[in-house]
Amino acid sequence: MQGENGQSWTTRGRALAGKAWVALPVSAAVVVVLLAVVGEVAQWRRAAKEDAAPVVAATTKRLDDVPRVPVAAELNVPALPKGKLGKIQDTYRAPVATVDRSGEVVDASGKAIPGGFAGAEVALEEVTLPRLPEGGSALVTRTASGDVSVHIAPKPRRFFELSPVWAVGALVSPLDTARSRVYVRFDGLRLGRVHVVGEAGQEWRAGSAGAYAMVGAELRFGER
Repeated sequence: MQGENGQSWTTRGRALAGKAWVALPVSAAVVVVLLAVVGEVAQWRRAAKEDAAPVVAATTKRLDDVPRVPVAAELNVPALPKGKLGKIQDTYRAPVATVDRSGEVVDASGKAIPGGFAGAEVALEEVTLPRLPEGGSALVTRTASGDVSVHIAPKPRRFFELSPVWAVGALVSPLDTARSRVYVRFDGLRLGRVHVVGEAGQEWRAGSAGAYAMVGAELRFGER
């Protein structure tokens, strides 16, 4: 039987089947990407709340067993206005106090705290930390002028690192929409700038499809 334009129903059926074969992996890739984006947004928001939670830094082992001796050290403590002190309390989730211009210890409302320094945790300084991919330590000192100084010592990045880093993804070629793939990727072994990677998935090309598995290494640039 002949259809429109003189094509047989068999020829038209094959053409439609070919288009469906191409559209199926592309549609699957788009769905995977959309689901990944939606899931990542939700996960990112949850992780951001957890990561943003302030923590109190632990004392280093060098000073952990060193005795603490009370001294009469005059300090130049910042006299924080109510608004700034309130923001600091919100950021660090701690009821820290400050001093007024007369040197009296006060709370966020400006009310004097009984006992002064002995009855409150007073904000001495706030600093901006550099990027610390591996963490590090900080040394808080009193300068000769009476100011508080914070010295940051970033921890060097380890040469060898093994971490459970996995990825699930989908790719579509912009030059050939009949070519696409979905994959699972492991990227958790690093030696310096060399990352050992493994990948397995399903790949589609025009008229064919097949599973694959590969291992290899990447030399990455721009990492800190």
